[in-house]
Amino acid sequence: MPRRIFPALSLLAGLAVLGVLAGGALSSSSARTDPPLKSANFPDPVGDNPSSAPDITNVLVENWSDGTIGFKVSLPSELALTANRGLGIYIDSDATRTTGQFGDDYFIAVEGRSNNADPLFELQRWNGSAWTRIASASLTGEYHANDGAFATINKSELGISSTFNFDVWSSVVGGGGVIYSDQAPSQPDYFTYTLGTATTTTTTTTTTTTTQPPPKLQKLTGRVGPGAKISFAHSAKSGKTTITIDDLSAKDDFHLSGPGVNKKTGVAFKGVVTWTVTLKKSTYAFRSDAHAALHGSLKVS
Repeated sequence: MPRRIFPALSLLAGLAVLGVLAGGALSSSSARTDPPLKSANFPDPVGDNPSSAPDITNVLVENWSDGTIGFKVSLPSELALTANRGLGIYIDSDATRTTGQFGDDYFIAVEGRSNNADPLFELQRWNGSAWTRIASASLTGEYHANDGAFATINKSELGISSTFNFDVWSSVVGGGGVIYSDQAPSQPDYFTYTLGTATTTTTTTTTTTTTQPPPKLQKLTGRVGPGAKISFAHSAKSGKTTITIDDLSAKDDFHLSGPGVNKKTGVAFKGVVTWTVTLKKSTYAFRSDAHAALHGSLKVS
């Protein structure tokens, strides 16, 4: 038996949905439009999923000033989570591997359903001997076809202060009831995330001093696929920039070139990549190397 199994696929049956939405793909871990305090990507190898388990390619974690934590689990090969498929986002809230089950104290369960219906999202807690379902006032969930699962929850419900560990499991029930899982990261490893904090100011009786944060990296996102589609920003500022590309096509790549930059994902590659580059005042080109009709330009000022 593997260290983690998505809870028996009957565990969530009949439960009410704790906030499920449908819609197009998002670049953030929720539909929020306000910028997070921090955002971090945790890649997982493409194609390491056994049998037909959903292939996790990246986990994006973000947090906001109101205490909300967001998770986006990228599943670019999954149109929908069906009734025999699911996810578990396991959270070691006290960052102590000697407590909980194998270190994990809570997990967000995402259960697939039949007829491509929206999956169910639920919060579970380790009670010392088993996982038990608990009510959540803040848990929300979304699933986006060929993109992945999105969940947000307030840190107060998980007992998180600043740093926590986590690991994500996707599971499928195969023939004969055998359960196959893709683990991000591979066990017994785990990811670690420290919450971003808001900028603070200090004052005295005679002067006011503002602690300036370090210059923020400019962030750009792009996408190629599915199908004959390519998209990217058309304008940006010069300077150090983080670029995140969702490559959803095995027939096209995303290739960005210009002064000091020559980055591409690879035609056969599917997954999420992040590049850190320095953009200069100029015009950059983005394209697919496989199909010349897929192209565009980025003007940097």
